Amino acid sequence: MPARGSLTPKQQRFVEAYLISLNATQAYLDAGYHGSANVAAVEAHKLLRNPKIALALQARQATLQASTQVTQERVLHELALVAFADMACYATWGREGVKLKDAADLPPEQSRVVAEVSETTTQYGGTIRFKLHDKIAALTKLGEHLGLFQTRLPIDWEHLSPEQIRRLAQGEAPQKVLAYVNGHAH
Repeated sequence: MPARGSLTPKQQRFVEAYLISLNATQAYLDAGYHGSANVAAVEAHKLLRNPKIALALQARQATLQASTQVTQERVLHELALVAFADMACYATWGREGVKLKDAADLPPEQSRVVAEVSETTTQYGGTIRFKLHDKIAALTKLGEHLGLFQTRLPIDWEHLSPEQIRRLAQGEAPQKVLAYVNGHAH
């Protein structure tokens, strides 16, 4: 029997497998647990909610983050680089055609957002292909992270119970609750 607070070998394998795939069902099966897809999904969800496993996952994620230096700030910074990249930093174009700027002149932050550079030359001429990483995808991920795309319905304050107002005040809309209460105080 494992020591109190420690994980069983299967639970430890689940933690490691989950950190690789981020798919709880797959991690459940990879760890050596058995069952149908439905059973695996349910049991994997239970494992994720197990406090010992949750703590082990947090500890391993912190260790991985420290050793790889992958932080939320770095990820957001890279997404922002892609999202706000400007093609004019990489090329000039006009009546004389398209000219790419020399890669040696680009700061590392700019060169990291380049997805592809290729040149094809034939006896009839040539083509250059230059592509940045997906700007729309990066903007979408940043917007989601910042909560820019959440649809919020207006609150019908007149029909809320005191309990609903109390819950809102403790949750997402304390400023609105205060404005409502102050505006309706007698």
